[in-house]
Amino acid sequence: MGGEGRSGIVILVFAVFVLFSGCVGDIFESDDELDEIVELGDPSLCAGLEEDNSGFRVDSCYMRIATNKNDSSTCARIGYDDTRDQCLNYVARALGDPGICKEMDSPSFKSQCISAAAELGGETADCDSVGDEVDRTNCLHSIAVATKDAGICLEITGGAAQNNCMLAIAEVTGDSSICAPLEDAEDCYMSVAEATKNASICGEMENKTLADKCYFRLAGMREEATLCNEVLINKDRDDCYSSVAVKKRDVGVCERVYNNTVHYNCVEDIAMLGKDASLCSGLPTPGAVDKCMAAVVDYYPNPSVCANITDTTELENCNSYVRIKSGS
Repeated sequence: MGGEGRSGIVILVFAVFVLFSGCVGDIFESDDELDEIVELGDPSLCAGLEEDNSGFRVDSCYMRIATNKNDSSTCARIGYDDTRDQCLNYVARALGDPGICKEMDSPSFKSQCISAAAELGGETADCDSVGDEVDRTNCLHSIAVATKDAGICLEITGGAAQNNCMLAIAEVTGDSSICAPLEDAEDCYMSVAEATKNASICGEMENKTLADKCYFRLAGMREEATLCNEVLINKDRDDCYSSVAVKKRDVGVCERVYNNTVHYNCVEDIAMLGKDASLCSGLPTPGAVDKCMAAVVDYYPNPSVCANITDTTELENCNSYVRIKSGS
C-alpha cells in the first residue's frame, strides 16, 4: 500500500519517534484498548482495532509492538511505506542488523539505515548495498571507526576520504603512528595530540611552528606550564606561560615570562579576574603596580584599592571612576 495519502504529520510524528525511541506510547492520546494490545505484545490483535479519524491507530499498534520487541516482521504489517520504513529503521539500528534495512522502500533512507546499522554490527560487505559512492564511503567510515580498524579505510575510494577515515581512527585510538603515511600528517598529529592530551606526539611533528602550536594548546588544555618550555619561539613561549598562568590564576607562572609587558599583563589579568589587588604589589615598578591597581578597580570598583595608587593623576582617575560607578 502506498503512502501518498498520508499527511506529513504522520511522517513527522515518526521522525520524532526515531530520535526519542521508546516514547511512542507517550506521543498519542490515551487509548486503553490499544495500550492493552501493546502490553500483550500480540500483533495479530492490532488488525481488529477500529480505525479512528487519524487513520493511524492500527499502524501505531504495529509500530509500538515491533519496536518494543525489536521485531521486523511486525514492522512488515504496517500499511504505509513511510511508517513501515521508520519502524524497520529503528529495529535495524537496535539490533545492528543491516539486512533488515534492505526491506525498506525508500532508497535514500535505506542507505542511511544500512550505514547506521552496519556501524553497530555489520560487515563491510553491507556497505556495497547502499546507494551511491558517497553513501558507501560514509558506511565504510562508520564501520572503520566503530571497530577501530584502519584497514577498512583502504576500501574507501579516494585519497581524501581515506585520509579522513584514518585520521578519525587515529583520534579514537590515540595511535599517532597512523598519521605518518598521511598527506596531512601534521594535522593528524595535532588532532591526535589534542584528543589524547599526549604532548609527546607534538614532538613527532616535523613542522616546528606547528609543533610549537601543539605544545601551546596542550599546555592550556592540561594547565601544565612546563609544556611551554618546549615552545621554541620566545614570544610564543611567553604567551604560553601567560595563558596557563591566567587559566590557573597562578601569578607564580607569570614569573617565567621573559618579556616585561607580557609579564605585567599576566599578573594584571589574574589580579583583575580574581578581584585581588594585592597581587599587583609584586610587580617591580610603581608604574606597573598603579596600572595593575587601576585595572582591578576598572573590573571591580573599590575605593580602598585606589588608596594604594601612588601616581596623583592615576589616583584621581581611580577615585573619580569609583564615584561614577557608585553614583555618588
